[in-house]
Amino acid sequence: MPRRQRYYRGYRRYSRRRRKGRIEESILGLLILGFIYLWSQYGAGILWGALILGLLAIALIVWRRRQQDVDAGDQVEQGSGTERSTRRSPVRAGQAGEKEVQYVLQWLDDRHKVINSVFLRGPNYDAQQFDHLVVGPFGVLNLETKNYSGTLRIDAHGTWTQQTAPHRTPQRITSPAFQVQRHRAVLQDILPENMPIHDIIVIANNGTIVEGRENCPVPVVTSDMLLSSIEKLGEYHILSDSQIEETYQEITKHVVSGP
Repeated sequence: MPRRQRYYRGYRRYSRRRRKGRIEESILGLLILGFIYLWSQYGAGILWGALILGLLAIALIVWRRRQQDVDAGDQVEQGSGTERSTRRSPVRAGQAGEKEVQYVLQWLDDRHKVINSVFLRGPNYDAQQFDHLVVGPFGVLNLETKNYSGTLRIDAHGTWTQQTAPHRTPQRITSPAFQVQRHRAVLQDILPENMPIHDIIVIANNGTIVEGRENCPVPVVTSDMLLSSIEKLGEYHILSDSQIEETYQEITKHVVSGP
C-alpha cells in the first residue's frame, strides 16, 4: 500500500476515535444532569443507586479509552494477519520480527547458508548477538532485524525517531547502525581479510513507513523487500560452493552460548 494511503488510513482511525471520545463525554454530561435531577426530585435515597451505576459506567468508558490508545500505538500489520507488538514487551516484539525474517530467508536457494540468532566471539572482541547471517556467492550478509511500527524518520545527522500513531509525539530511538558496526567488527575479526561483508537493517513490519533511508550508512529495507535486496547482491559471484561451505564452518566455530 502506498505511503500516503497508509497515512490517511491511520488518520481516519484517529478521527473515529476522537468522535467516539466526544460521544462518551456527552454521556458523562448526561449522567451528571441525571444525578442532579434525581437529587432534586427524590432526595438522597435513590441517588446512591444511580451513583453506583454511574461510577460503573464511567469506569467502563475510561477503560475503553485506555485500551483504544494502547491498540492505536501497538497494532502492526504483517502479511495477511494482524499482530500485536507492544512497547511494554520489546523482547516479544523483537522475537516476532526475527521469526518473520527467518520465514523470508527460507525462500533462498540451497547455495545460501543461513544462521539465525547466535552469539559470536572473535579473538579481539566480546561476544555479540547476531539476528541473521547469510553466507552465499556474494560473501557474508549481516542482517539486523527491528520490529518497529508506525513511522520511522532518519534525519540528516543519522538520528532515528519513531511515531507510533498520527496523534502521538515522535520519540527518539537508538540507531541500529551502531549494532551493525559492532557485528561487522566481529565478523572481520574471525573471517579472512578479503572476505566481502554486507550489512542490511531489516524492518520486519511491512506496514512501517521509513523516511530518510538515505541518511543511514547501512541500507534499510522492510522484510518484503529483503529477497530482492539479496538477489542484487547475487550479481557478485565471488565465492564458490566449497568456499561458501568453508566460510559457514568458520563462522560456526566461533559460536558461543552467550555474551
